[in-house]
Amino acid sequence: MKICFSSITYTNGHPFIWDYNPETHKAVCTLELTSADEVYEKSDLIEYLKKFNGITVNSEGNVVIEDMKTFVKTNQMRFIHEISDIKKLHSPTRTPSFFKSKETTNDSGKSSSLIDEEHPQGLHVETFISRKTSPGEWGNTLSCLNYFSEKNKSDASTRQVDLIQSELDLVKGLQYLKNDNIYPIKKKQMEIICVLFNEILSPLYEEIADSEDLPPKFAAYLRNMVEKVMLNERFNLGPTSYEKLPQEEREKLFNDSHEFDFAVQQERIARVNIMLRGLIFFIASDMKAQQLTQDIDIVKRLELLKYKLDTKAQIFFAEQLNLLRELTVESGRLEYEFDLRMKTMQEQISNKVVSIGHFSSCYQLIHEIYQLKLQGHKKETSISALTEETVKGLILAIRETCLGKSNAKGHIGIVQSCDSDFYLTKALIGKLSNQLSEHLSSKKVKKKDLVSETVNFVMDFIEKQLEELAHSHEQTKQEDPRTNLYVI
Repeated sequence: MKICFSSITYTNGHPFIWDYNPETHKAVCTLELTSADEVYEKSDLIEYLKKFNGITVNSEGNVVIEDMKTFVKTNQMRFIHEISDIKKLHSPTRTPSFFKSKETTNDSGKSSSLIDEEHPQGLHVETFISRKTSPGEWGNTLSCLNYFSEKNKSDASTRQVDLIQSELDLVKGLQYLKNDNIYPIKKKQMEIICVLFNEILSPLYEEIADSEDLPPKFAAYLRNMVEKVMLNERFNLGPTSYEKLPQEEREKLFNDSHEFDFAVQQERIARVNIMLRGLIFFIASDMKAQQLTQDIDIVKRLELLKYKLDTKAQIFFAEQLNLLRELTVESGRLEYEFDLRMKTMQEQISNKVVSIGHFSSCYQLIHEIYQLKLQGHKKETSISALTEETVKGLILAIRETCLGKSNAKGHIGIVQSCDSDFYLTKALIGKLSNQLSEHLSSKKVKKKDLVSETVNFVMDFIEKQLEELAHSHEQTKQEDPRTNLYVI
C-alpha cells in the first residue's frame, strides 16, 4: 500500500511516497513525491532522506524503514489511495447501494442523497462531527487537532505575570501547564482517529453506501464512539485498583516494584480498551456489532464495513489502534497527575503555605514580621487577625492602584477582593522582607498604626518595582537597533 509522512517532505514541501508492507512492518521509498511536477536527482533525494532517524539505505541502494512500528510513533503515517482505487470508488457503473431504497427530494427538488463535493463525505470524521451542529462533541474531539493548542499558545504572552500573582493566577498557570502537556497527546489521538476513519473506513463505506447521506442515527453513534475515546472521566481517570492498595498489601502481593508497575499498566490498558471498543470491533473476529448497539440498521452497516476490511487493512488498522491505545493510556495518566497537583495547590492556597512553585505568600511574610515585632505583646490569634487585616487592605489597594493600568500589565495578576492572600516571586519576597522589617523597627511604629504603615510601605515598594521594570524595558528598547531605524 502507498503511504507518506507529513513530517518527511522535500524542499518543495511535498511528502515522499513509500511502499508499505504491513506484514513485514517495512516501508521502501519510491523516491517519488506527491503532487510534484519537478524532476529531481535520485542521489539528492537519497542523501536528503538519510538525515532522518530510522531511515536507512540498504545494500541494494533502496531507502527503507526497517521498523515501522517504532517509526510511526514519532512520524504520523498517511494513506495514499492509488488512482485505480479512486476510479473504482467513484465509478458511475457501481452496483446499487445495499442501503438505498429510493431517492428522496427536498424542497428545491434536488436529491437529498447528493452531498456538496466541497464538504466531507462518507465516514470522514468531519462529516459526523461538526462545530456548527455538534459544538460540544467537536470541542472534545476535532478541536484538539489545532484550535485549543493554538489558543493555548496565543494566551501564553498575555498570561505571564512576573511580579505579583493572585490565587486565581496560580490555578490558571497550572491549568495552562496541564494543557501544554495534554493537548499534544490529544492531537495525536485525533490524528490517528482521522486516519482510521478518513483513509480506511470512509473509502469502504462509499463502496457500500454509494453517495447516500450519512443517516442521523449512524452519525450520532460514530460521534459518541469518537468522543468516548477522547474523554478520560468515565474509565481512564484516577488510580487503578492496585494503586489503591496500602503499601503493606502491595508488598505482600507483588515480588518487586517492576511487577507492581506492570500490573498497574495492564489495568490501565484494560480500562482504555473499554473506551476503544467501537474501534476494536473492526479487527476483533469474536466481536459482533450487536454487542455495541441494538439498532438493526447500524448493526448492518458496521458488519458490512468489517467484512470489507482486507488483511492488509486490518494489520494497518491494528497498528494504528495500538498507537492510539498507548496515547490514550498516557492521556489518562497525565490528566490524573495534574488533577492531583491541582488538588494539592488548592490545599496549599487554603492553608496559606509559605511558597507555591516560584512564588511566596505575602500573608506568611507579614505574619512572620508581625510575630517578631509583637513577640510577648500579642497572642497568636491577634497577630493572625492583624495579618489578615493587612493583607485585605493590600489587596484593595492593589486593585485600586494597579488593575487596568498599562504599567502593571504583565507584572500584576488579577487580584480579587475576595482573596485572602497574594504571591510575590521568591527573590522579591526576600527583598521586601528585609526592607519592611527594617522600616517597622527603625520607625518604632505603634501597634495601632501597624496595618496602615505596612500597607503604605508595601504599596510604595510595589510601585517602585513597576517603575524599575518600566525603565528597564525602555532601556532595552533604546539599545535594540531595530527600534532606532528611520524611514527616508
